Amino acid sequence: MSSVFPTRFTLPLTREVRFTTRLNRAPDFTEVRTQDQLGPLFRWNLQLGPLSDSDLAAIQSFHASCGGAYQSFVFLDPLDNLLSWSEDFTQAAWQKTTPSGVAITSGIADPFGRATAQHIANTSGLVNTLSQTIAANPQGITFTGSVWLIGAATLHVTDGGSQTFSTNVTAGAWTRYSVTGAFAGTASQIVFAVDIAAGASVSLFGAQLVATAGAGSYTRTTTVSGFHPNCAFDPQPLAHRVIGPGVNQVKLSITEHAE
Repeated sequence: MSSVFPTRFTLPLTREVRFTTRLNRAPDFTEVRTQDQLGPLFRWNLQLGPLSDSDLAAIQSFHASCGGAYQSFVFLDPLDNLLSWSEDFTQAAWQKTTPSGVAITSGIADPFGRATAQHIANTSGLVNTLSQTIAANPQGITFTGSVWLIGAATLHVTDGGSQTFSTNVTAGAWTRYSVTGAFAGTASQIVFAVDIAAGASVSLFGAQLVATAGAGSYTRTTTVSGFHPNCAFDPQPLAHRVIGPGVNQVKLSITEHAE
């Protein structure tokens, strides 16, 4: 599994969206251009700082371990929601403990006056969990999962093992709830989950997972999310500047590549 870029994000930060094209040129110099991948590719320009000497060393060590631009890594976009299909729990990205025991009704009035929320009924005799898993080591990262909810449920942010952070929530009207966890140990995944009791039902809207200590602004996602598993540093060296005793700044660029 690829390493995860150390999540120490500060502003300014810019993100560019790129679309690649495959070019075929015939002997008579006519050209045929076709789409080269299904979704967009991104490039991030980061200015990190102020950084302590230890934070700087961690970034420099990570850069060296990747061989500069040689080795790919996972990048968690701080401008985006790490979950895909944030408003559609019927999608395959959302796993269910007992799929046959889940009945989902779409077109429910959401917190913003539209009809994009969903009602989820657990018709099974046991707790049914809706969850989405991201294949990334959460060690050293703080994650916050959030969702708007009517009803009663338990929210989890977990590595699927010993590191689990949970909260029980109940609401009679649309309320955004969140759960935050700081992960100290190594693992192979991070999971955001919603437990629905046997025979119970809830209305859900706007699930989100971010690599921060707070829920932040909500970002709707479909097929593209903030989880980018195939990224690399640009070839240029890290631009390091000392801005005070024990205070540093680093500029770098990260580019996503087609898998």
